[in-house]
Amino acid sequence: MSGSIDRTSMPTSMTPGVPPLSGCSNGWPTRWNCGSSPDSKSVMRIHLTARLMTLVLPWLLGGRCRYKAAASTSVGNGHVAQQGWRWGRRRLADRRNLSRVKETVTYVEMTARGQLESAAPVPGMDLRPLDRDSPLVVDLQVRIGAPYGWTSARRAEAEWASWFASCPGRTFWLLTFEDEPAGLLSYDVHPDDEVEIETFGLVPEFVGMGLGGHALTLGVQRAWELTPTVKRVWLHTSTLDHPHALSNYHRRGFRTFKIEEGERG
Repeated sequence: MSGSIDRTSMPTSMTPGVPPLSGCSNGWPTRWNCGSSPDSKSVMRIHLTARLMTLVLPWLLGGRCRYKAAASTSVGNGHVAQQGWRWGRRRLADRRNLSRVKETVTYVEMTARGQLESAAPVPGMDLRPLDRDSPLVVDLQVRIGAPYGWTSARRAEAEWASWFASCPGRTFWLLTFEDEPAGLLSYDVHPDDEVEIETFGLVPEFVGMGLGGHALTLGVQRAWELTPTVKRVWLHTSTLDHPHALSNYHRRGFRTFKIEEGERG
């Protein structure tokens, strides 16, 4: 666009019907031309509104929010100060990601049955096969995973149906303690004679009772017996799981072979 601007013909107020406010020389931020003295009541209203919104908006938006005048632009004999409520896009993006948390996922493996370091036996604990149609399959996964934010703790009924359809070969085993359901293990048999322990955990009522070492021993023993030619047993755990999970795997003889950094949400 070409042409010159006649600055002398510009209106004294940038907004019709609103009295012009000073604001360049005395520091008051305003979107109007600063050609005349401010009205004290108008200035006070702006000040009080700015202070109030400074307190309210951060709570509403979950991020930093402040009323700040940017560098003013010269127009004729006055100045037009650009101002407004300013908040960083990064802060708003952070608010959208509040439900996401960082996690470190560690993959561990055992490549020979003799690598298993068995924990001390726990009388009254047993591992039994569990039919995949049993309601305990869903119930136990929800109860085990809820404290750690597992996806299984949030699945709807239709999502469970899809999940079962996606793993037709998965087998489930019930951990019991004194004949009470105490935990769950599930296994996937992969090509090349590999067995993945897809799920291992105790329900909250039995956590902290010293059962985890023997429960994992039973689970690993079963993994090596799923097929006659198993060459490798592996699984993964996260820093969002039980704080002693990884150390339990290492004590039983698992070795770390991969670590990934990511987010869960």
